Amino acid sequence: MKYGVNRKVLLITAGVVWIIAGGNILRIGIMTWLTDSQYWLFKIGEATVVFLLFFLFVFKRLYYKHTKRIGEKKKEKNCPFSFFDVKGWIIMVFMITFGITMRSFHILPDAFISVFYTGLSLALMFSLVEIGSLILQRAINDFGTKTIAAHTAARKISSILMLPYTAFGSACATYCSQNIGANRPDRAGKGVKSSILMAWVWSAAAVIIGYIFSPYIVSWIAGTDEQYIVDLASKYMRVNTPFYFVLAVLIVLRSSLQGLGRKAVPVASSIIEMVGKAVIAFTAAPALGYFGVMISEPIVWIFMTILLIIGYASDKQLMEATFGKKKISS
Repeated sequence: MKYGVNRKVLLITAGVVWIIAGGNILRIGIMTWLTDSQYWLFKIGEATVVFLLFFLFVFKRLYYKHTKRIGEKKKEKNCPFSFFDVKGWIIMVFMITFGITMRSFHILPDAFISVFYTGLSLALMFSLVEIGSLILQRAINDFGTKTIAAHTAARKISSILMLPYTAFGSACATYCSQNIGANRPDRAGKGVKSSILMAWVWSAAAVIIGYIFSPYIVSWIAGTDEQYIVDLASKYMRVNTPFYFVLAVLIVLRSSLQGLGRKAVPVASSIIEMVGKAVIAFTAAPALGYFGVMISEPIVWIFMTILLIIGYASDKQLMEATFGKKKISS
């Protein structure tokens, strides 16, 4: 194809499409939350369940399937729209049409829409992080089978340890939108601070797990006692887990901004995070070896957290509404 794109561009394009779709679904969910602020704690629990079900059993399998299909393409130039196959595009069109129909004719109650759409969107957007991680995986393919095995084991452990952060983010997004809808921005601000503190508690636990128990967990997950694999995967965990404190702030701030109706910065940060992982991995890995892969995610986390803090702090109205008494205007 004369004007086609390579496989890496296809992966990034797929990630951008997923994040835009997830952001739009989240927007609909939050707008519905604002019309009904009752039973918020119960609804947060429901939204978290929806997130876990769709991320673990639907979207996680889908992005592995399509990433594998893209990686197996033999042509260097591919159709820019081929990040989905025909079946994938049909399913997407059906889901969009079905969603518009359900909302237009009010077939489902707003209480269901708010919970389901919030959980669904966060699952879809969290998959973007995994797409970035899969792009990162490609940067280590030249390091040998043992390094690949160590990295795979470390990534599995990281994915498990990171799940609570998404729960904190989901809870914070819905909590903020509920309290803004109830004209209680002061409670929204307290929710952001409390979510960060709780996420930091888990970060401390993750550091302990990474430093003390990682060799045993790696050996169990990898199914081997090979010293090189165990040591390398454990080193990965010990390098990464201290930066979970930064990751906690990143996820909570991004989710709270979405919940407060500020969508541009969170969506942009998610796209930059995915692209940043790929860029840093493919530039740092040749120069620093596998250590370059280890530090690629923490570097992106730090950069994205700074961006989100600037985006949060530069919005005077948002700061006053969240930590003061004023109401946020739409």
